[in-house]
Amino acid sequence: RCYEQQFPVCEYCKKPIRDGEEEVDNCHKKPCYSDKTGRCCECGAITSRGSYCKSCYDLKYPPPLRAEVLVAGVNLKLRSRTEVNQKMIESAK
Repeated sequence: RCYEQQFPVCEYCKKPIRDGEEEVDNCHKKPCYSDKTGRCCECGAITSRGSYCKSCYDLKYPPPLRAEVLVAGVNLKLRSRTEVNQKMIESAK
């Protein structure tokens, strides 16, 4: 138990909860709490209906990868929905 108090583990995904990560009921706030309870961790909406706040939705279903670059040993990724959204707007006109 002492180890678990010092180094908590998410009850849902069983991965460590690191310093600075948000935690709710011994779970990662996003997206594990939502998956475990069936409710959005931000707005409380029922997730089985597809109701997620923008923050939870982006974690659960990340935007498409647009670019990936390796700079000084650091891998940087750019994810964006803007192009996809723009195509949908144009096709709706």
